[in-house]
Amino acid sequence: MKAFILFTLACLANLAHAAAPSQQLFAADGQLAAVYRDGALHVTVPFDGRTSRPAKLDLEVLDPNDKPVAHRTGTFAAGRGRSSWNVIVPVGKAVSLEDLAWHRLKIDAGNRSKIVSISEILRLPVVRLFAQRSYAAGSHASARIIATNSKTGRPLRGSVVRIELVDGKRSANLFAGRTDALGTVRAEFRLPKDSFGPRQLRVTAVTHLGAVTADQPVRLERRDRILLTTDKPIYQPGQTMHLRALALDGPTREAAGDQSIVLEVEDAKGNKVFRQRGRTDRFGIASADFELADEVNFGPYHVRVILGEEGATTIQEKTVTVDRYTLPKFKIEVELEGDAAKQGATYYAPGEPAM
Repeated sequence: MKAFILFTLACLANLAHAAAPSQQLFAADGQLAAVYRDGALHVTVPFDGRTSRPAKLDLEVLDPNDKPVAHRTGTFAAGRGRSSWNVIVPVGKAVSLEDLAWHRLKIDAGNRSKIVSISEILRLPVVRLFAQRSYAAGSHASARIIATNSKTGRPLRGSVVRIELVDGKRSANLFAGRTDALGTVRAEFRLPKDSFGPRQLRVTAVTHLGAVTADQPVRLERRDRILLTTDKPIYQPGQTMHLRALALDGPTREAAGDQSIVLEVEDAKGNKVFRQRGRTDRFGIASADFELADEVNFGPYHVRVILGEEGATTIQEKTVTVDRYTLPKFKIEVELEGDAAKQGATYYAPGEPAM
């Protein structure tokens, strides 16, 4: 009886040892990892020396409530020169990547098993875009893109990178290329000439870990140069101001021809007394004449030119004075010096020095 009890206890101990999950199970020659692509979880399961290379595996994806959402069973063999199994577990596109990070993965290999959080083993691509926050419309621009592994930080070499300029539902391709051995690429592109306002620079990287997209807000600005001139700096009531504006494109220095332009004048009290809307000619020039009334507010007048449409304009101002002309008042005093002054003379003879 005593021998039977000892034998039973020994059997139970062996059974418990065989059924208990091993903490060092799949960690001898590699690291357990997973990649999510096209609705499937690509799992790399490293094995140790105690496991035969062709092995039957049972992989199951469990949601936070331990409900199975995906399952894959089969006999898998490692590739030549490798010590891991590559198993594809179809999850379905109904489960988003954000939700999948909260799930767990259960791996059974014979009498060995392991349950891990998918967020701990999931390998994701990370893309970083280094670019300016504002650009001149129509200018040449450049940016730096870096693609790395989210867990290891290693560069993702050979990733296909694309940059788009997004305006609402519309987009324009700016650049396409591949990352180098350091996982980086320098992108050079030209921005649209007639696109102004807030936009998005969208970079998409297609890597062996999957595709990733990042957006950065940018603003395309007008950087025109405007020369605003008047025919003189001071005017009297009843006279005419002759206004003239020359507009050039900032990056290229070309004439800003056929552009919407507004010329306006404000008096010394902030009242708009003149406004003319038109378009620049092919040389980027616009002009206007403003006749002052006989009774006006005196003081500094602000002459302003506005180039472009609302939301994307370039403004230049100039100040002139409106006042009545006044003759300058001055007094001339002559102080005599020299021998003639000492002798009390009130005049100098021709040829004598006055000073």
